[in-house]
Amino acid sequence: MREQHHRSSRPVDHRSLQGCIYHVNEPERGKQHLDSLPALTSISRKTVRSAPVCDRAPYRPQGRTERLSCVAEPRREGQHYPSARYTHLQPLVLSALPRLRYGVANCWSRLDLVSRLGPSSRRSVWRYISLSSGSRGIPENGIALVPAGRDSTIAVSHTQEERLLAGGGRHFPVSTFLRLDGPLDTVALRSACDAAVNRHEGTRISFAMSGSLARIKIADHLPSDYFQEFLLPPKGNISERVARAVEILSDYSEQPFDFVVGPLFRVALVSVSANCFLLGIIMDHIIGDGWSRDIFVRDMLQIYDATVMGIRHDFPDLPIQFPDFAAWERKFLTGNRLTRLVSHWRASLAGVDPIPSSRLIDPNAPGGIPHCRAVNTCVDGSVKRQLDAYIRGTSTTMFALVAAAVKAAIFAMRRESGEDPEGAADVAIMASAANRIQREIRDAFGYFATPIVLRTNLSGNPTLSELFQRESRTTLTALRYQQLPHALLIKHLNPTQYGVRHVSNIDAAPRYVNFDIENKVYREEIRPGGIDVTLVRRPVAAPRGGLRIWGTDSGQKLWISLFYRSDLYSDAWSEQFIDYVENILEGTARDPSRPLQELA
Repeated sequence: MREQHHRSSRPVDHRSLQGCIYHVNEPERGKQHLDSLPALTSISRKTVRSAPVCDRAPYRPQGRTERLSCVAEPRREGQHYPSARYTHLQPLVLSALPRLRYGVANCWSRLDLVSRLGPSSRRSVWRYISLSSGSRGIPENGIALVPAGRDSTIAVSHTQEERLLAGGGRHFPVSTFLRLDGPLDTVALRSACDAAVNRHEGTRISFAMSGSLARIKIADHLPSDYFQEFLLPPKGNISERVARAVEILSDYSEQPFDFVVGPLFRVALVSVSANCFLLGIIMDHIIGDGWSRDIFVRDMLQIYDATVMGIRHDFPDLPIQFPDFAAWERKFLTGNRLTRLVSHWRASLAGVDPIPSSRLIDPNAPGGIPHCRAVNTCVDGSVKRQLDAYIRGTSTTMFALVAAAVKAAIFAMRRESGEDPEGAADVAIMASAANRIQREIRDAFGYFATPIVLRTNLSGNPTLSELFQRESRTTLTALRYQQLPHALLIKHLNPTQYGVRHVSNIDAAPRYVNFDIENKVYREEIRPGGIDVTLVRRPVAAPRGGLRIWGTDSGQKLWISLFYRSDLYSDAWSEQFIDYVENILEGTARDPSRPLQELA
């Protein structure tokens, strides 16, 4: 075991991991809890991770993360910059963030693209990606994002259309589990949920289907049973009861939604004890993304805090709701704008499908029923400090660093399987883009996010520094053209892949790699109404593409988790993959001028 790299190896039950309480500032306390947590219903066996994918992380108020505190060039009137939350692909610090009393989104924010860059580098990035710069990017002038009339039918967005028409109605829940410790006022909490639902039309959406046409329906209010309460019997210690509550919420979140009847949004509260509760916020992905989930939790907690303190809380009216965006998108993605966007991606992905095949095959794959397994590593100590210093001194980011290391690992695994080195060097993975370029939709609830393809060529045996620069350019270019939804991209480039990621047959889509990274650098704790609010993660589904790499930068440590399908990849193969990622990161800390093939 290396000094700076720690990997755990004890197999444990998947759900018991998700019930683990991991304290960011007290890791040993979290590990002790993990060891004492009883096993629940078995879903799969995994390599243990004491990592943040199965943690309990505190929510913080006004807590701009360390990365988000790096403020970029001021916005000038008339300019439109991509937004910063939800994904590492959004290089902007939200100007409104300091005004949020509870910076809930910071618990989920991915690394922003311009993190740790100097002022001159940030200005260069802004000039490069600005969508209002005329010849670069896709100008937005000509089609204003304005409220759509509610007296007429509104077509679904292109992303929703793929799910509805080609996805076969498969359930895809997005859920958040919160642990609430303290004297909770359940009536006030229900009232706060109702107020947040009333504020966001996106929570009240269902769909009208007529042949190949799908329209958005907006309910005036949700039925009263959208909010459910459960009471646990007083058996076992608090840890066992919390684990049982996580199991109850996990099972409840798996209950399918009816896209036509609705609602597609529900809340569940489990009473663990007189001063301990678990709250589940559950929705189908077709009505909201991760950013939207954070917005709802933020608004709900703000309203709850004001209610228990006897203070009137009035949110400003939202200028744009998701149905307005869906109507605008249909108008915007037409004519020359659509042609330019499609032309860029057609050239960028020439020879690669919109869902790019990873071409990663494990000859010793065990087969059988697919389950989700994981292997994890932690970069800390001097290696993490040296990586941070490298980032500060170059025009790159932690996202580009880890993404390049992941692509280098793919390159190495392909060569080991006998693939031609030149062909193996062409690596494309999928990530997530928030697609919230307009300021008007930064606080809206809806399904704005879209997958995005990041393709980099690793040929020529570049040095590690050259590799990271290539990855940074790849990400910046993808940012400029993120307004073309992946669903529409597939329609134009390869219609046979349309909807394959959403059908019930898990093998319908090709094997692909999904990569994301998030930031967890926290400030003060949040205590709305005198209760402690912490995050408890839920079980992770088996990745449909076979592999998902999730990074978490907590400031002093960088956790990297590889989730893999147990039928497609063996434990030994996955350990070797994560070893390559480690080698690249460790090699960068020691000498970024080394050639890539010395390490991969």
